[in-house]
Amino acid sequence: ELATAEIHNDWMWGYFREHLDKFVPTALLPVQNLSNTVAELKRAAQIGFTAAMLPAVTPEGVPGYNSDRWDPVFALAGELGIPFCLHTSTGLKNLVFERGPGGAIYNYTRQMWDAASTITLMTAGGLLDRNPKAQVCFIESGASWLAGVAERMDETYHAHQVYVHPKLSRLPSEIVAAQVKCAFQTDRACVLSRKTLGHQTLLWATDYPHMEGTFPHSMEVLNKLFDGVDISEREKADIVGGTAARLFRLRRPEFMAAA
Repeated sequence: ELATAEIHNDWMWGYFREHLDKFVPTALLPVQNLSNTVAELKRAAQIGFTAAMLPAVTPEGVPGYNSDRWDPVFALAGELGIPFCLHTSTGLKNLVFERGPGGAIYNYTRQMWDAASTITLMTAGGLLDRNPKAQVCFIESGASWLAGVAERMDETYHAHQVYVHPKLSRLPSEIVAAQVKCAFQTDRACVLSRKTLGHQTLLWATDYPHMEGTFPHSMEVLNKLFDGVDISEREKADIVGGTAARLFRLRRPEFMAAA
């Protein structure tokens, strides 16, 4: 697994290193042995990577994201300033859960549940709280559910405090607002509810060239997302690209001003 990651990352960097004003190559990390995860994360940072990939769902035999065994990985990422990208369905053996009526809609819709579950584990289990510099970005799982999940965690944290372990230094919603981001395509609801967590949690994506992507109607989609919404031009610019550019340290000076 480690050798595969090394080969992939060497090729990826070689292919994109002359185009870092347009692309953010993302290092693939091995996870079956977390000491290898740390080693390859260090090597990737030394090469020049500014993003790394972890599975959205931990595979069988890998500690869950509520385990403190992940602390060295997340602590290192925070110190290196490398955000983790967790792409929908990664870590699953099969993304097909339902083959009956409605299966196509069900199987693709439920992918957001994996992201919600992982965010909840990382937050409630204390992984993000113990490693406040770590940043995680969930890819292609939508974003309109994020505010609701954060509010639900707050409610549970207060109402069931006697059972809560570990105790957190911040409310779950505060942790999510500071350390979690979600990429989305057509989720107008997340734009409308952005003040719950802050617009910095939202990264718009075209998802080109997938079937659910916005191409070739991307501008039409953007206009619909913001139509009739009381939103500043700065917020729009951040959601459409500025926040992502700063998160991934894209080599485009015009995007790098502080939010």
